[in-house]
Amino acid sequence: QVAAELTQLEQEGTQLVDAAAGVRRALITRAQVVATTLAQLALNRDVHSRDFDHVIVDEVSAALPPYVVYAASRAARGVTLLGDFLQNGPISALPDDTKEPVADRWLLRDAFAVLGITSAEQAETSPGCSMLTEQFRFGPDVNELANRVAYGHRLQAGHQHAPVLVDDGLPEIVFIDVDGLGSVAERKPGARGSRWWPIGALLSRALAARHLDLKQRVGIVTPFTAQRDATAALLQDADLDPKMVEVGTAHQFQGRQSDVVVLDLVEDGTGWISKAANRPEDRFSFGGFRVFNVGLTRTRGRIYVIATNAALAKAKPGQPLASLRAMLDEGRAIRLGADELVDVQRAPTALPSPTVEDLRAALQGFS
Repeated sequence: QVAAELTQLEQEGTQLVDAAAGVRRALITRAQVVATTLAQLALNRDVHSRDFDHVIVDEVSAALPPYVVYAASRAARGVTLLGDFLQNGPISALPDDTKEPVADRWLLRDAFAVLGITSAEQAETSPGCSMLTEQFRFGPDVNELANRVAYGHRLQAGHQHAPVLVDDGLPEIVFIDVDGLGSVAERKPGARGSRWWPIGALLSRALAARHLDLKQRVGIVTPFTAQRDATAALLQDADLDPKMVEVGTAHQFQGRQSDVVVLDLVEDGTGWISKAANRPEDRFSFGGFRVFNVGLTRTRGRIYVIATNAALAKAKPGQPLASLRAMLDEGRAIRLGADELVDVQRAPTALPSPTVEDLRAALQGFS
């Protein structure tokens, strides 16, 4: 009796699955607009078995060109590519120094580069390319830094936009200097070439707790998975609301925004971001440049940048950290010492007060 009932239920389950597939197929066939990922466009038979009048590919700079070409092939009339080639490019399993021409063209560059667009000047003069220059996400100081780092003063802050700031006397851009804290501010190796340092996790937790008390969403952005994991563990230990505070790499944050961003560079002047520069021909330095630009432009209000003062001092003209240094020199950003921030936290109305010793203990298990 039980076996017969199980067989009956299995048959009914199969019928329901088949019916659902039929409904899905009919919906996709009749739909005037279909939203899907590039992978599903290629793999889902219900999607790729029909044609489209027009195809729009969003975040195209992060897509491998073969996927974009396939998406374009599904369009009967036209294709629109939306994206920013100065933000993160596609992730490829191939090393940056691959010399094979076909791989270099199709697997190590973004779709804009394939079309010959690698600079703002080329975007302005390229037929069929339209540059959007007005943004409504962040305020004038972050806009200025983004222009100096990446956009050559083409980017304009929307005239009706006011940054999401709290009335605490601090500007949009706050640089937190972690010089002089010893081993807790030393870069440590993680898996697969990643890096992390304890001080960034400590400061990120403290800043997140402060802004959560003010009902602001916080995004903690870092170049490295090891730092993401260390910070996430400390945030979980502090029981902070995961709906209000998120931590991830710059690639995970592309296309997203937060009221406040903590950009933890894990940078002492010897790392990836210290070598960052807007030079598409040098994939390593260009990748670091893109990571910095993504992290900077995620904020709707304030950005905290965590690094050493030595990293700023070593930065050469044209590098992102040199642009940040200039903003500090001009008084359009403020510098705080990490130890000063910890002292401020001891006031009842300010940040929580974990000490360096607390952090060492909390992160002792990480390597």
